[in-house]
Amino acid sequence: MLHSNFVGFVQSSPELTARYSSDPKLIEDFWKAFSSGFIDPVRRASTAQVVNRAPGALPQDTPAGAPRVAGPPQAKDLDERAANAWLQYQQTAKGQ
Repeated sequence: MLHSNFVGFVQSSPELTARYSSDPKLIEDFWKAFSSGFIDPVRRASTAQVVNRAPGALPQDTPAGAPRVAGPPQAKDLDERAANAWLQYQQTAKGQ
């Protein structure tokens, strides 16, 4: 298909037919014309379809009205983390 398009491009005018034997830039001119007329529109259409297929919002695993549960408090440093762990251990040991 590309070859037949190139042959049609060269045969489309006497000027291009004359340039065919002496000007290697003719191929670059053909490629610019071919890509702007065929490849670029297909690429734009394909990109638009991919964008349109993307969902707007992904489903969440919690109902929309339910508040999110807050996690445990975050410790500022290792000392505070160790103190929180010791306190939790003591509370668990008293409950047994």
